[in-house]
Amino acid sequence: MNTPKCPLCNGDRCFDKHNFSTNRYSFACDMYNKYFSIGSTILDSESQPKRKYANLIFEYVMKESDVQNLFFFFEPSYKIQDSDSKNAINLARISYPMSFSEKVDRVLLNLYRVYPEYSWKFPDNKWIARALFADTEIEEHYGFLNVLADLGYLIRESDSYRISASGLKRIEYLSSEDNALKQGFIAMSFSKETESISNTFARAIRECGYSDMRIDHKEHNNQIVPEILYEIRRSKFLVMDATFPNNGAYYEAGYALGKGKQVIVCCRKKEFDSSNKPHFDILQQSMIIFETEEELFQRLVQRIQATVR
Repeated sequence: MNTPKCPLCNGDRCFDKHNFSTNRYSFACDMYNKYFSIGSTILDSESQPKRKYANLIFEYVMKESDVQNLFFFFEPSYKIQDSDSKNAINLARISYPMSFSEKVDRVLLNLYRVYPEYSWKFPDNKWIARALFADTEIEEHYGFLNVLADLGYLIRESDSYRISASGLKRIEYLSSEDNALKQGFIAMSFSKETESISNTFARAIRECGYSDMRIDHKEHNNQIVPEILYEIRRSKFLVMDATFPNNGAYYEAGYALGKGKQVIVCCRKKEFDSSNKPHFDILQQSMIIFETEEELFQRLVQRIQATVR
């Protein structure tokens, strides 16, 4: 295998070492002053998926700039364990831009993380391809910068670009929208029978610095379903109880997954082991199986802290 290119700067001088026992490749990127490692399955993939993995790694490292020694891997079937390191990031759980508008916004944020000052200029060079979510070799060379300039988010200046006032305004909106997602949505059957589980959910969510949202606790004059979907969109993640099956909770969890939210499913062990266990589709997801509410609280706090960013 040739010397692997750095997922951040696309250079061939950042490769540090290969740990044969764990099959990890380590990088020390001088351009961005970041140290991280990635699994061999990412480096051994085909060229286009490899580029996509590198794009996601770039975005994650730039976004979580204060987190060091990250390890990236790609395992769609991997089930999260409470003992997993917070620094282990499964790229299969990070959504890729699915639309033109989403790509525009995420590229704009990437550029701002690298060039946060209004007057800073940057060239249309291959090394910046990762910030642009470039999927092909042609995109790596010609990039997405002209598109952003056509939209008014960048200003062309001979052989360079800089973020325009309109671009900064859009970035401010996107940043405030992301920061506003300080809510965890609770999806479950609400009754006297489930009250202790609901209260434990709320306590764990608040312990992690988020407000808890139970739709039956919200005062509104709207139809219930649009209000539920609105609150899920405003939430950073969703916690679902599968102990007492509820069709609405399944629907809400599916909607949240479709919106790229983290969904944490919990089920009491007694019901999980019975003939009335959760639906097959949910069984494929890593669940928190608990026996007591205190165990649920401790494990849910750990799961939120490990997976919600």
